[in-house]
Amino acid sequence: MKLNTLAVMVASTFCLFTSHRASAESITEIEPNMIHIRQAGDREWSGFSEQADANEFRGRFLLGQTLSGPGVIGFEQQDVKQTWIVSLNGESLGRLARDENAMRVFYEVHPDQLTRGLNELRIYTTSDTPDDIRIGRAVLVNNPQKEYLNQRTLKVQVKEGGQPVPCRLTIINQDGALQTTGLSSSEKYAVRPGVLYVAQGSAEIGLPPGRYTVIASRGPEYEIDQQKVDLRQAFDGELELSLSRVVETSGWLACDTHVHTLTHSGHGDSIEDERILTIAGEGVELPIITEHNKQISYADRQSKLGMSEWYTVVTGNEVTTKWGHFNVWPVQAGGVIPGFKGKDWKQIFKEIEVATPEIIILNHAEDLHSGYRPFGRKNRHRLTGHHLEGWKLEANAMEVVNSGAQQSDLMQLPRDWMVCLNRGQFLTPVGCSDSHDVSRHFVGQGRTYIQGGDDRLGQIDTVAATQSFRDGRVVVSCGLIPMVMIEQKYGPGDLVPKQSKDELTLNLTVNTPDWIECNRYEVYLNGELVLKYSSDEGAIDGLEEVTLNISVPDHDVHIEVAVFGPGVTSLHWPIAKPYQPDHPNWNSQVFGMTGAIWYDGNGDQKRNCAREIAAGIWKTTGEDAQEAIKRLKTYDRAVALQMAELVHESGHSFQTPEFRRFLEEQPKQVERAFVDYWDEWRQSEIARLEMPR
Repeated sequence: MKLNTLAVMVASTFCLFTSHRASAESITEIEPNMIHIRQAGDREWSGFSEQADANEFRGRFLLGQTLSGPGVIGFEQQDVKQTWIVSLNGESLGRLARDENAMRVFYEVHPDQLTRGLNELRIYTTSDTPDDIRIGRAVLVNNPQKEYLNQRTLKVQVKEGGQPVPCRLTIINQDGALQTTGLSSSEKYAVRPGVLYVAQGSAEIGLPPGRYTVIASRGPEYEIDQQKVDLRQAFDGELELSLSRVVETSGWLACDTHVHTLTHSGHGDSIEDERILTIAGEGVELPIITEHNKQISYADRQSKLGMSEWYTVVTGNEVTTKWGHFNVWPVQAGGVIPGFKGKDWKQIFKEIEVATPEIIILNHAEDLHSGYRPFGRKNRHRLTGHHLEGWKLEANAMEVVNSGAQQSDLMQLPRDWMVCLNRGQFLTPVGCSDSHDVSRHFVGQGRTYIQGGDDRLGQIDTVAATQSFRDGRVVVSCGLIPMVMIEQKYGPGDLVPKQSKDELTLNLTVNTPDWIECNRYEVYLNGELVLKYSSDEGAIDGLEEVTLNISVPDHDVHIEVAVFGPGVTSLHWPIAKPYQPDHPNWNSQVFGMTGAIWYDGNGDQKRNCAREIAAGIWKTTGEDAQEAIKRLKTYDRAVALQMAELVHESGHSFQTPEFRRFLEEQPKQVERAFVDYWDEWRQSEIARLEMPR
């Protein structure tokens, strides 16, 4: 059905009779199919058709008589990102939930909002940003919303090891969409369509008649339990679900460094009580509360809700400026708030000092906020890490995966981070959720595992955990949790002593629950891919250790392992689409990455970055460009890139015929590094010419 035509649908009406109701419940069909809507522009995602069915939803239906009392309009929505208005006969009923997940939603209707004869349900947006959505399976029910959603009662109890446990319950209807329930958020529940976070592992859930799948989950360390239930005839149902931890993370703390609420940040949808429940329900053990330019503690309210045993809360602050966002912690709740109106990084970091945080994280460095992208080409040479305005990044950590602000290129932020290491900016890599919501971008999906004691979750030694984080003893996770040891002894944050052999033995383990797969890993030295494995036939065995031999040079390098798998599509833990996509194609993936392990290739018991190595060569050759370049034959690409910048900064032209002939005589990796450096520099210059002045 093409909704941009004005054809009138004659609605069908039928009745459902239930033994506990004296009268019939009439249901008027408005639109039985799912309709593709795009209000403007090119398609948002390649999974949609080039041509939409319409630019707005218009469901027209006839009524022989108006409702005798309040009713409800219900329909399914999919892939909603912008603000869409729902109106009935020109009167607003509300807005669609801004959520890409498929969900069945309901809007209460009063008799005076309907007319006898022709009626119109309209869903439209005033945004000019392309947003592909689907709307359909729409009906009008002659029944008040509360009564309609509570016709059946489902009792659910979830335990771990025989004891009730906070968790997430996901309720999916027979059409595969999240099902709105009759429950509302309270001190016991955080509720959104099809999603309930339960404080004590049990819930009584109101539902319309139907068939449902109920999934209990508690983050990526746990196996899920799911059961189907048929409530078409039965008025009540009972389910007992069991969760079991299957991923070994003892000695590691699950930390989310980027957590918000609507209450204190002013956007998103999670109020403080809901956030307290969602943190426990996703198995986050060390949440950092980072409201925008505020320093808030949830500890008192957490205690009143009886959730203190499940995690230790830390007060932080997202210092939100025109020139980037920076999470800082620990800071004092109610203490001095850093200024956030500095004109450059020097002023901003000076303001941050007043709060005396141990940790300063550069957030979502490839996102555009207030017209500024911290690591965009206009501001930074992507291959050397040189800030083109000369600004100094005085942070000690940066986000490499943000599940609430995914990148189209999943490895862009990890590459940025490894370039920072090459330049001597020793930053701890961070995984986080940036969650402002209960269920859209939910807390703890992106997370950082910090090496530290986890035996008393309500009384974590935050001083020790902070130091471990600062030392880089971390693993970044968005579904996958790679554990790596080199020479059976050294892990993230360690310096591996120089070995008598020219290779290192690396042991990799990736444990997963059954609902997450790992089918690829990559090994990096100084940010360069040196080893990879991909299985098209299935996942890497999550219980079997992979042993790899890694060749290493005679100079210092940092070593990282990244692991990947197909994105989770199940609605209990869906991977969100990119926040600011670069193109309409998107490959959903789960991801994990180790912190840096340094190898002391020159044996001086220090971490020598590629920039420092290149600068040493440059100095010892008396800044003789050709002599310095000749010495690069035993060094890797990262060192050659830094040398290219030193040569360029000294005034040498890369474009003279003599210099180009000289480069052609060098080893291919050296020549390629200089060519790539120059190409990237030119792209930055072009981008800067286009900057508004």
